[in-house]
Amino acid sequence: MTRPVTRRRAALLALGAIPLLLASGCTGNSAAATSSPPEHVPAVVVERGDVVAVVTLDGAVVPSPVVTVAAASGGTVRYNGSLKSGAAIGPSGPALFTIGSSPVRAVANGTFTGWTVPNGSVVPPGLPVAREQLAGFGIEAATPPDLAYRIFSHDVTAKAEIRGGPAGFSCPVVSPAALPVLPDPNANSGNAGTPGAGPSLICVVPPNLFAVPGMRAFVAVQSAIARNVLTLPVGAVAGTAQSGNVWLLDTRGVAHERTVQLGLSNGSIVQITAGLAEGDRVSSVSPDRTHFR
Repeated sequence: MTRPVTRRRAALLALGAIPLLLASGCTGNSAAATSSPPEHVPAVVVERGDVVAVVTLDGAVVPSPVVTVAAASGGTVRYNGSLKSGAAIGPSGPALFTIGSSPVRAVANGTFTGWTVPNGSVVPPGLPVAREQLAGFGIEAATPPDLAYRIFSHDVTAKAEIRGGPAGFSCPVVSPAALPVLPDPNANSGNAGTPGAGPSLICVVPPNLFAVPGMRAFVAVQSAIARNVLTLPVGAVAGTAQSGNVWLLDTRGVAHERTVQLGLSNGSIVQITAGLAEGDRVSSVSPDRTHFR
C-alpha cells in the first residue's frame, strides 16, 4: 500500500523527492478512436531536468527474516565450496559465490542457510542464488503491483522509520525468501485476476535500534536518479514504462503520433530516452487519452 509523503515524513526521510504515483493512461470511455489530439489543448516543451524515482510503502517489523542473495549480473554461478550451513556471512564476510570473476557477498549480517540454484548454473541478473537468515530485525513491505517493475528494475536504496520511534534511518534492501502469494483469479466473481500485493522487500534494521515484532513502519524506496535528462509531464505520454507515444507538433502545429522510449518517472514527469529532442513541442494530452474520447 502506498502512502503520501507528509511534510513530517518527507523531513524525516530527507529524500527530497515525491512518491511514485501512477499516471492514468486513458479515460476508460468506449467512444470511437480519433487520429489527432483535441483542439485548443496547450502544448508542452521537452525540457531537461532531474528525475528521482521514490515510493513510500507501509511495512511491519519482522524478526530474523530469511532473505535471498541474488546475482548482481548474469553469468555462471560458482559456489564458495568452504561455505557450510550456519556459517556467518555479511558485507565483510566471505563471498558466497562468484558470477564470472565477480564475488558476491551478503549485504547484511546473518547466517547462510542454503542455495536456490545448482552450482554451475547460468543465471540472469537478479535471480536469487543463496538464502540467508538475518541476525536481527527487518521491516517487510509489499510493493504495489503496478509500481513493482519500476522499483525493482533499478538498484534499490531506502530509508525507513518505525512509527513513533527515532528519526528515519538508511537501510540495505533485500528480498524475502518466501515467494509472493499470487492472487486467486476466482476470488472476485466478474473481476477475475484482480491483483493483490506485489513483491515484498525487506529493509534491514540497524542492530542498535530498538524494535519489537509487529511494530508498524514505513519505507521510502529510492529506486534511481536520472540527472539532466529530457523530460515530459506524464499526462503527455501514453505509457508508463519502457516505451510510449506522444503527439509531436510540427512547425505548423499539426500533430503526428511519435513513439518514444521511456526511462524513470516520479509520477509527475517521465524521462524521455529516445524519440524526441530538447525543445520539441508535444500535445499536453497523450494519444491514448485522445483515442478514447
